Amino acid sequence: MSGLLGFGRDTLQAMSNNAAGLLSGPVDLINFGLLKAGLPMPANPVGGSASLRAAGLTRPVENQYAQALGDTLGNVLPIVAAAKGPQIAQGLLTMADNAMAPTPINTATGRQAGVFLVHTPGKPNPAVGSRYQREFTGGLLDKQPVKIEDLKGSSIQVMPWDSTSRNMRITSVSDELLPDSVLTTGGQDFARDLRHVEQNIGGASNRAIANRIMDRARIAQRENLMAGGSGTVYQLPVTMGDAAENFSTMPTDVLLSLIKRKGLTPEVAADINDSIRSLRVPKQTTSGRVLMQPFKNFKGIDTPEGVKQLYTGEGIDTTAGELRKAFVDRVYLKKFQQHFDFNAEDIMGAVRDPVLNGVPKGWAGNTVIQAMPDRPLLPSTHPAYDTDFPGLYRGSMPNMPVEVLMPKSFGLLSKELGTRSADLRTMVLGALEKRKAGISELVDDQVIDSVNRYLASRPPK
Repeated sequence: MSGLLGFGRDTLQAMSNNAAGLLSGPVDLINFGLLKAGLPMPANPVGGSASLRAAGLTRPVENQYAQALGDTLGNVLPIVAAAKGPQIAQGLLTMADNAMAPTPINTATGRQAGVFLVHTPGKPNPAVGSRYQREFTGGLLDKQPVKIEDLKGSSIQVMPWDSTSRNMRITSVSDELLPDSVLTTGGQDFARDLRHVEQNIGGASNRAIANRIMDRARIAQRENLMAGGSGTVYQLPVTMGDAAENFSTMPTDVLLSLIKRKGLTPEVAADINDSIRSLRVPKQTTSGRVLMQPFKNFKGIDTPEGVKQLYTGEGIDTTAGELRKAFVDRVYLKKFQQHFDFNAEDIMGAVRDPVLNGVPKGWAGNTVIQAMPDRPLLPSTHPAYDTDFPGLYRGSMPNMPVEVLMPKSFGLLSKELGTRSADLRTMVLGALEKRKAGISELVDDQVIDSVNRYLASRPPK
């Protein structure tokens, strides 16, 4: 062993010898006294110098300078650490071995693989958020450009939609291969899936929400006809908040694969499980807003039953999607990112549609779905939802704020809600996403002018 690393290893070995000696010295003296008194002495007493040599915690150091430095540093170890001498010694040697071990490198990217990188708003790491590999598996209809003028006479309405991708196979995260690759199954491209185009499937949700989507489409159709429109309704997925994708199965699938790669100790499992079970969630009841503990019956991430609950919700007091959100939220804590050697931003980038990655909340246009309010709901094969609702992909426009696409509805709701103290835009978006009546926009010259002025103001790409 030579060079700076070799000198460092010898220095730490000398410190290890010193730390181990804090314990072996008294044990050797006691046994020497037994021998002098003619009493039987163990051949290799536990804690003695011979047993520590056998454990690999002590060995001769040939470099005299490293020996001197190690002795000096070792002598500053407090006497109260004597009982922990072997642990200290082993820790020093492990530190040396880790320092000298080759850093794993992802051969495809040339970057450090399977590590947590420090990344803060003040000091962002440019690699964080881009350390993933995925491949498109096909099966999507090519995007068809559509202009706002093409929608004249119809009505548009928005519905919240996460920004995940579809038919992308994720093979690595944080530049480390996943033991189990993950296929993305959601996002606005759901309507572009060739099978869904053939079956007139626009999207998927749980049955109650799917029924609400159809009710909104039927009401928008009636309002459009009453205003002299064509009777056609287009539904535009609108971007949600940053953590919206955590309801889906994809982030959970990636995290389970990362946990499988690293392994799960009982201590870490208990930490994750306890933090999920104790999580309190606000819920509106007839008696007011109360804090509930819906995950108290979670069986644990270290059990097959607990993993199953992440996909079925069986035995908990809410949906499987809410349990997945809680699981992802907990494992995204910095201490668990460090333990499992990943950055949460890498997972976010891996599961998201590149066209929507970084697009703010409340933007639409990327996907235009023609509503089919007279068609029935269908059972869904989607891993997170049980019901498909009808619709047909009709094209894509550039992403833009909802207030640009729906200037009349947005303006009226702003006046109605403007006297309240909460964030006005958030309240207006909530009304556009949830109300049934009075939230669709007839595409007329005012809407067309609003969209075209916005697009003309954008720098060319």
